[in-house]
Amino acid sequence: MLPCMRRKKEALTADTTRFMAKFYITKLITFSSELEGKSKKGGFAKNFSLCPDCYKEILAGMRYLDNYLRSNLAGNTFWIIPGLFFNPLESQLTKRWIEIARDHISSILDPDNALSFRHKIERELEDYRRFEELADLAHVHLLFYEKSKSAFKVKKLIREIPLRWIQTLNQAFLETKALGDEVLGNNGNPKKWLLSLKDIYTLIPLRSGNTREYKKILDLYESILSRWPLERSFLMQSFLTLSAIYLLEKPGYNIHPGKNPQLGLTFALLQGNLLLQFLEKLNILQGGGHMTEPIARLLPESITRYVEKMGYSEEATALFLLGYMIGAIGAEQVRGADFNAKKPILNKINVNGMNSHQIRILSNEVFEKLDQYRIRGYYEKTFAVMKSLLDPHISRWSLSDAESVFYLLSGYSFYIYERIQKAQTKEENQ
Repeated sequence: MLPCMRRKKEALTADTTRFMAKFYITKLITFSSELEGKSKKGGFAKNFSLCPDCYKEILAGMRYLDNYLRSNLAGNTFWIIPGLFFNPLESQLTKRWIEIARDHISSILDPDNALSFRHKIERELEDYRRFEELADLAHVHLLFYEKSKSAFKVKKLIREIPLRWIQTLNQAFLETKALGDEVLGNNGNPKKWLLSLKDIYTLIPLRSGNTREYKKILDLYESILSRWPLERSFLMQSFLTLSAIYLLEKPGYNIHPGKNPQLGLTFALLQGNLLLQFLEKLNILQGGGHMTEPIARLLPESITRYVEKMGYSEEATALFLLGYMIGAIGAEQVRGADFNAKKPILNKINVNGMNSHQIRILSNEVFEKLDQYRIRGYYEKTFAVMKSLLDPHISRWSLSDAESVFYLLSGYSFYIYERIQKAQTKEENQ
């Protein structure tokens, strides 16, 4: 809102009772001028007063925000507040420009909006071209809030997100989707691996009933939207809890295992890997390593392509292969049952985290199980590659206990997903 330039004397007011959001606190007298509180001539009336026109503009502005620029993300209501870094000559926040700013934010909220946004640009190309120059100067604020009766609590204000960065996020989501399609296939579903800010919420466990838990997800969104560094350890710990929710069917979180927790785990961890790739594209993810050289071509092409595209380190690849073989053993243990059947071999994985000593023991147990179920011949090369990558690092292990479990279960999930794909293809061909 521009400062009031009216010079004639007229009635002023500091009464904001009709405002759905208050600009300042009136409960503490110490915040008022000369400690006069709600005095008609001093106190808060002197701190902050409005002329009739300004009062009406603010009231209308709030109604507009609430009616046209309100949205919801991860169970949190927020306002989209467009603005300009500076106002070039004759540039205005017109209604059409505000709609375009809103469309940009909507494009990264959920998969439907991401795809429709691209189609909308193609249909309304002239409009978007006209505002292209202004987009370099434009930003939006996201004000997350909680409202109950007369109280208005600001949860988080994410300031000045450049419109260009929002376009970058939209493009990064689409590129990550393309990566998922390439290494996993999509069975003709264009949205299968398309992540969004709302999808990220389904990968970050938050305890139900804890009013402070929302801060975790809003801080994560702030890192993405403000280009702030994000610790890999936070995500790995979140994925560890995510795995426990599905494997142990733990209640009390925003994520529910559902009727098919085993399948839920498979798709959640594959999405988790794609989320890491999305954050790598944004260059905000802290920590992690990469392969020093391509893995041996003794493995199936699908595995080789996946671990290389995901940028796994040698330690991560070794665990992925170990998890892949655990998936094969699990399939033998429940032979003939559906994909959601519980597999005893998964009890060997400690969902609280695993250190290098536990990994070494697990690799020996997997070798014995491959023999026991007479499938060692099918996975002898896979086991050999796993050992060649594991053994040089096991004495100076650099992965955290949470990361170790994440990569183990990523390999397991990849195996289960491949089995599902093969079963679907077989049904289609019958």
